[in-house]
Amino acid sequence: MKKLFRFYFLIIFIFLIILFLNKKINFIFNETKNDKFFKIAILTPIRHPALEEIELGFKEEILKKIDAKFYTYDGNGNSILMKAQVEEVIKDDYDLICAIATSPFIFLKETSIKRKSKIPIVGCAVEEKQINKNLDKDRNFIVINDLHDFKKQIDNLLYIYNFKKIILPYAVTPDLQLQVEEIESICKEKNISLESIKIYNSNEIIPKINFNLNNNEQAVIMILKDNLIVSNIESIVSIARKNNILIYASDLNSVDKGADLAFGVSEYNIGSLGGKKAIELLNNKILKNDIFYLSDFKFKINKKEILRKNIKIDLDNLNIENIIYKED
Repeated sequence: MKKLFRFYFLIIFIFLIILFLNKKINFIFNETKNDKFFKIAILTPIRHPALEEIELGFKEEILKKIDAKFYTYDGNGNSILMKAQVEEVIKDDYDLICAIATSPFIFLKETSIKRKSKIPIVGCAVEEKQINKNLDKDRNFIVINDLHDFKKQIDNLLYIYNFKKIILPYAVTPDLQLQVEEIESICKEKNISLESIKIYNSNEIIPKINFNLNNNEQAVIMILKDNLIVSNIESIVSIARKNNILIYASDLNSVDKGADLAFGVSEYNIGSLGGKKAIELLNNKILKNDIFYLSDFKFKINKKEILRKNIKIDLDNLNIENIIYKED
């Protein structure tokens, strides 16, 4: 009987120890988190792996420090729908709004000012030239700049590949037009032939690219961080394979969709930096800056795709910084 009593006593004692330790662990864990549960809206112009990586980085960074529930609004490539979504989130009781890419951020900023909203806004992957330097600190606008370096991007290509022409399809938007003008200036300086192609809707992409291909010459199709073009990359990859043409992207994720090369920054890290700044805003911290920069450029290579097209690039002797390879 005494042995049985001791056994039960030991079981109860172990149970109490486990209960105590569990409460202690939970207390320590909760101490590192904010007591409030935050409601956060995310606006994205379209579903695409690059934008989804930004969103993932943003969410995971925030959840390291605070409790939050996220509500994602997908513009589905439709500016009218996106404007309606912006109006909706501004009227709702969100603690913070994250806009991914330039167009939703601009809509959001303009509507926020018009409606006199005080909801903090974080813009991730926003083209700096399309926003005012002073974003109005009273309204808590924070931007993670959509950084690019077209000179280095083109220099890297010149270093590894002997091409004759760049074919550059792009959606007709103010931010992309500025980028195209910058590329035109670089190509002129380097005596590179450039065919910049204005695209107004997705149905034009394939016919216009085909029209600019000339007897399988050594051309390169260059793709910007352009939601319209990137969302149709599978069709562009199909054309490039038929004509053994190189695709050179400006976002690293496009390599996973079939582009041969890409030069850009990690989309996940853009979102992660946005998440860090969002936490500071939610904790009512006054930030000294309103524009932040990410400049860890990578050169990503799709070996399998390049070999498939029999493109003459010495893949084993590339003297370029920060090379990464697509995992097969």
